[in-house]
Amino acid sequence: MSEKPTYWVRSKQPNEIGVFGRRPVPAHFNKLEDAKQYRRELNLRKGPFHPGYVIEEQVSLQVVSFGVRKSVIADSQTANSSGGAMPVAITSRLVSGVVILDVIGRLCFLEVALRDQVKELLDEGHRYFVLNLAGVPYIDSFGLGQLVGIWTSIRSQKGELVLLHPTDHVQQLLELTKLNTVFHILGEEAQAVRSARTSFSVSA
Repeated sequence: MSEKPTYWVRSKQPNEIGVFGRRPVPAHFNKLEDAKQYRRELNLRKGPFHPGYVIEEQVSLQVVSFGVRKSVIADSQTANSSGGAMPVAITSRLVSGVVILDVIGRLCFLEVALRDQVKELLDEGHRYFVLNLAGVPYIDSFGLGQLVGIWTSIRSQKGELVLLHPTDHVQQLLELTKLNTVFHILGEEAQAVRSARTSFSVSA
């Protein structure tokens, strides 16, 4: 078993995602020194009024068993003095036969806790979900892909997924990628539960 750390340079500004010339954010590096240099360049480019950038370390434990190599992703850590990265916290509630998942944290690269929890709930027989994104300040392309995968899994089981009051950043990304035409997005919990229950009644 061996540890293979990689490093991501991310913005402290929650809604910053994109490319600035040849300066993509977030950006991935295999060496810490390269990540530090990139962060310095970004800080110089954006100026003193920008909140700055952080380096997050992600460790992949390589396990070789019977000739098959498997990757197990460890918790990410922040590689500078600004403190550790906030892990995703997910709590579930059952309201009128609908599972409400309250998500707090960033949905980004290699964070698959939400996907795994939805899979477990589907295996238990639940089919109707409300995903509360009010506590998600940041999401990258990996996180968006995960949401699409979750939606596909639920729909394949003849279920329903409603997104509940996403933050401005997430809403902008959904609109930019046209995913707002795929997902059912609502702003009030009671309305979201009613929408999922309507789907339940129609399909029953």
